[in-house]
Amino acid sequence: MRMSTKKIISALPNFLQLPIMLTLLVLVVAGLTLLTYRPASADGISISPLKYQANLDGKIEKGAVDITNLSGFTESITTEVQAFKQIDDKGTLQFYSDPLVSAGITPDYQQFQLKPGERIHLYFLLNGQKLPKTRIFAALLAQAKPVEPSYSITPILRIGTLLMLKNGNGDLPKQGQVNGWRVSLFQFGDGVSGQFNFKNTETGNKASGYFPNFTVQLGGATDNFSGDLVFPGINRPQSFNLPGSRIGIYHLKLSSDANTSTSQWVVVLTGYWRWLLPLLVIIVVGLLVLALRWHKSRKSLRS
Repeated sequence: MRMSTKKIISALPNFLQLPIMLTLLVLVVAGLTLLTYRPASADGISISPLKYQANLDGKIEKGAVDITNLSGFTESITTEVQAFKQIDDKGTLQFYSDPLVSAGITPDYQQFQLKPGERIHLYFLLNGQKLPKTRIFAALLAQAKPVEPSYSITPILRIGTLLMLKNGNGDLPKQGQVNGWRVSLFQFGDGVSGQFNFKNTETGNKASGYFPNFTVQLGGATDNFSGDLVFPGINRPQSFNLPGSRIGIYHLKLSSDANTSTSQWVVVLTGYWRWLLPLLVIIVVGLLVLALRWHKSRKSLRS
C-alpha cells in the first residue's frame, strides 16, 4: 500500500513535521535552481592581435581584430575605443576617454552578439585626418556580458587590442635618459648582460610615450633591440643580453635613439670559454709538472 508524502509527514510526531517540511522545501528550490543554472564562464572571449601598430601620416587606414566567444553561452559584445597612459614605473596602464581618439578610431560595430564558438572579424577605421598629429596610444576594448540570465555571479569581461599609432610627417624626436646602470664588472654566463632604467624626459603638449631603441656595442659586436614602452615622466627598467663566447677585457657601450648613452669596461668569460679556459689551465699546469719532473730526473741521472 503506497502512502502520500503528506500522510507520511502527518504520521510523524509534531516536533519533527516542521523541520522535515522545511528540508523538502529547500530541496525543491535547489532542484529548480539547478535546472536553470548558468555557470560562470572561465573562458569568456578572446581578441587578437593583442597589439596593432600603424604609421598613418595623416591618411585613412583600415584595421581588423578577431573576437571569439570561448564560452558555452551566447555573449553580448560591446566595443569601445579609449586612450591609455602609464601611471607608474611598472608600466601599469590607465584607460580614459578621449574625444579626439574616439572620433578618429571607429569600429564597424559597437554592439553585437556571438554564439558559443563563434568569431567575428571586426574592422575598424583609423582616420589620420581626425587624430592628433603625434604618437597615439589607444585601445579597442571589447566587453562581454551574458545574454541569458544567470543565477551565478558572472564576471563582465573586458579585453582589448592596444593600438600604437604614429600620425604626422616623419617620426617625432625622442627625449630620454639612461640611469640606474646595473652591469657586473665580471661577466660569466652565456653572454654579456645587464639591467638599467630608462626615463622618458619629454615635456610639453607634444610629449608622448614611445618604444626606445637601443644599441649595445661590445668590441666589434653590435646588437640592436627595442625597449619597453615608456611614457613621459616614467622611469622603466630595461635589460639586454649579448650572447656569444668571449674572453678578455672589453669596452661595453649602450646608446639609444633618444640621444643618451653610457659605458663601462667589463671582464668577460662567456660561452665555451667557461670550460675551455679551465681545461687549458689544467693542461698547461700538467705539462709544467711533467717538465719539472723530467728535468729533475735528468739531473739525478747526471749526478
